[in-house]
Amino acid sequence: MGGGAIGIVASGGGAIAWQAALGGLAVAHEYAEGGLAIANHANDLIARDYFENSRFFSVTRFIAEHSRWLLLLVAIPIVQNLIRRMKHRREKSNT
Repeated sequence: MGGGAIGIVASGGGAIAWQAALGGLAVAHEYAEGGLAIANHANDLIARDYFENSRFFSVTRFIAEHSRWLLLLVAIPIVQNLIRRMKHRREKSNT
């Protein structure tokens, strides 16, 4: 999973896979779904059914749809560290 993804199954902006690929450009041997999909089953009902019933692709869709919240999780420790440093500097200047 990522901007560019390669593997047996792949999900990303550009996804190349042997079995299944999902993304803007999706190239796979069996199943592909995306803006430009190339596979034996590309953007058809069989591919759609495969992706809807795949645990891997369900998780990657969930992550992609909620990725803004993941950025917040990264920001929380940074903000906590900045607050701790500011408190430490205040304590140091008061003594």
